[in-house]
Amino acid sequence: MPVVIDASVAFHWTVRTQYSVAANRLIAAKLDFIAPDLIFPEMANAFHRVARVSPDLTPIVADGLQLLPRWFHEIVPSASLRMRALALARSLQHSVYDCFYLALAMERETRMVTTDERLVRKVATHAEAKHNLLHLDHAGTLFS
Repeated sequence: MPVVIDASVAFHWTVRTQYSVAANRLIAAKLDFIAPDLIFPEMANAFHRVARVSPDLTPIVADGLQLLPRWFHEIVPSASLRMRALALARSLQHSVYDCFYLALAMERETRMVTTDERLVRKVATHAEAKHNLLHLDHAGTLFS
């Protein structure tokens, strides 16, 4: 079964943070990762912010963006997810960008993994989506 990985998790595959060990454990599990194509502009923007603050990381984040596709079994066109993502964003009162990942997990009847605690709190009370989200903490624990 594929697992949807959002940008908050993929970021830690490249930039060393408190979540990097946990995020890398997901890779070691050899799961089939999927994501909407929105992951590329989101990651490019995150890497741009890191390189602006820490210019010495520019080569690392450039490599991270270049190699990002290798981690994914499938990249899904976001256009096919737009209506469900918008409905989720309105229902959750949350960023539509994050809801594209959740919409993909719901469409494929699988789980999305995120480190976004704010999204996790909002989805916990959503009858339809709460079963599609897993929270990855810095210790590497996945919580429903």
